[in-house]
Amino acid sequence: MRTVLTALAIGLLVTTAVSAQSLIGEPHIVAVTAGDTLLSLGSRFGIDPATIARDNARSPEAPLRVGEMLRLDNRHIIPAFTPGTAILINVPQRMLFLAAEGGARAFPVAVGRAGWPTPLGAFSIVSKEVNPTWDVPESIREEARRAGRSLPQKVPPGPDNPLGAYWMALSGGGIGIHGTNNPETIGRAASHGCIRLANWDAARVKDLVSVGNTVLIF
Repeated sequence: MRTVLTALAIGLLVTTAVSAQSLIGEPHIVAVTAGDTLLSLGSRFGIDPATIARDNARSPEAPLRVGEMLRLDNRHIIPAFTPGTAILINVPQRMLFLAAEGGARAFPVAVGRAGWPTPLGAFSIVSKEVNPTWDVPESIREEARRAGRSLPQKVPPGPDNPLGAYWMALSGGGIGIHGTNNPETIGRAASHGCIRLANWDAARVKDLVSVGNTVLIF
């Protein structure tokens, strides 16, 4: 069954058990609204913009028309969750899968870009913050200086903070799962190694995980 949706709701719920591999999501028909682009729709639904263009037999360069109906197929295979694991992050797929009561949820993410890869392995959530201050790593400040820009040592909470409204620090130091002030980067390799969620999705993930939960990145 196809459902007409606005392109606002993300975070797909499936009621199958998370202890075994399962399928999450379904095909939708979406009505284009003002300001939508293939990139913004792809970032919200976790689909590559080129895939949306191909599935709708349209040029990736052609602008969308308000009211145009697009087919969006955001079905994803969820790997099996091992006992005690709360989050699985598939870096090549750029998706975060979350074990939750009643089923699993899937969220599109941005991952580390070239030169700043997202580390792989097993981690745990060590802290959670709302409206975090960004303590800018010296390595990122140095990168900015080489590009002719200057970054402060700290960026306070607010619309200019790249961490968005939520931060979940991971063990090992240096990376975390967080929101963003640039949601159109979701679905791309765009971060300095962190896992970046749209703010509305970061709010949901934050409420569904606890300090100490296991995070597997692969």
